[in-house]
Amino acid sequence: MAYTLVKSDGTNIIVTDNTKDTTTLSLTLIGRYFPGYGQILNNNTLRLLENFSNISPPAHPIAGQLWWDSSAAKELKVWNGTSWSAIAPPVANTGGLTISATTPSITDPSVFWWDSNSGELFVKYQDIDSTQWVGVTASSSSATIPAATTTVLGGVIVPTASGLSIVNGSLGINVGTGLSVVGNQLVSSGEPTANKSDDVTMAANSPTLFPTQHAVKTYVGSGALPVGSIIDFAGVAAPAGFLVCPIAASNISRTTYATLFAAIGTTWGIGDGSTTFGIPWFPTDYTSVHNPGAVGQQTVGQVINHVHTVSGNQATNNTYGTGTATAYDGAGTTNTGNPTIGGPANLAAGSRVLKCIKYM
Repeated sequence: MAYTLVKSDGTNIIVTDNTKDTTTLSLTLIGRYFPGYGQILNNNTLRLLENFSNISPPAHPIAGQLWWDSSAAKELKVWNGTSWSAIAPPVANTGGLTISATTPSITDPSVFWWDSNSGELFVKYQDIDSTQWVGVTASSSSATIPAATTTVLGGVIVPTASGLSIVNGSLGINVGTGLSVVGNQLVSSGEPTANKSDDVTMAANSPTLFPTQHAVKTYVGSGALPVGSIIDFAGVAAPAGFLVCPIAASNISRTTYATLFAAIGTTWGIGDGSTTFGIPWFPTDYTSVHNPGAVGQQTVGQVINHVHTVSGNQATNNTYGTGTATAYDGAGTTNTGNPTIGGPANLAAGSRVLKCIKYM
């Protein structure tokens, strides 16, 4: 005589004699007279105790059946007749979170409730004469987490994009790329990857671009001088963003140094008239400029070669400085000083440095 099993909904399951049924339910059903039924009963009991714990759901579930999802989710789920739904255990202590489609009967204040039906977050608020659920928001009665960016893990709401987050009963903000939470502090996890600029001139003057460390260091190191500014530099090579001014007339590219060309034009020469232009230049030792190989050396002053005219009574061969005078013959004699002393120009004594012009 076959066994007739009646389900809670009134439907029947028939188990014939001397058989076992492994396809109707997640448990094995045993027919009358089937040998080895004790082993099967023990296995069924074990499955019930562990709620079919596995990373995969049990086969042939029935409505109301429980399954412990042992994957990373670590969730207890229930079969609703068409799919498995996570069961979020209510947390009744202060700062806890309850996820439910209906208003929970919790009297403790400061407890959070996520309305899974409307997608709203509430907090239990208690004042002098009442206790009530209040929507968590800055300007309205509710705070909504976009369903497309939210997952529920064991009663914990974790957005996968920017927005509101509730982790272990704590309400917070998903800070996104470039920021992280260390302890209870919001810190930067690195240089911003978006809207980054390496423009060392910072010419854009943008309120949204983030300058790189290189850009800031170069900009500040140049003293924020305008393009075309000329500085004295004590090194043997021009600093970043500067060119050494030559000691003779020279031309440079209008394309490569477009910013400098826009600033000074052809003031120092038109170049070839189309692709080059003149760069400021300073002859050696006429100012505090010299070639890089002589930076740091000292110079001495000199006087340009010249002559003196002597008149009046004059003794023979008197000495005047480094020159000599012959006897005065009444008509006046011109005496020339030593031509090996001096040079082609008057030069002041001083130290040699580089003249450099800002080009970017």
